[in-house]
Amino acid sequence: MMLSSLSWVLLATLLGGLLSAALASVFLLLLATRRNALLPHLISLATGAMLAGVKFGKSMIETETVVMRSASATVRWIRAEHRKLDKFE
Repeated sequence: MMLSSLSWVLLATLLGGLLSAALASVFLLLLATRRNALLPHLISLATGAMLAGVKFGKSMIETETVVMRSASATVRWIRAEHRKLDKFE
């Protein structure tokens, strides 16, 4: 039996959600020092249609964040430039 396009999208979404939950669980089991070392690398994978992700420059690191709050129906877009790079070492 062939799956429709919608079925493939739903299946891929379900599998992606399960994989994300599994990886998040493993991440939380790591020691805090290891999590802190891994976090910048995991965040840099978040580049997509909605966010630009993390951009590493010579003198700064640029990040984009979106914060959504359903209670007040607000969406905040945050673009930050981190210039004190020593705090990331």
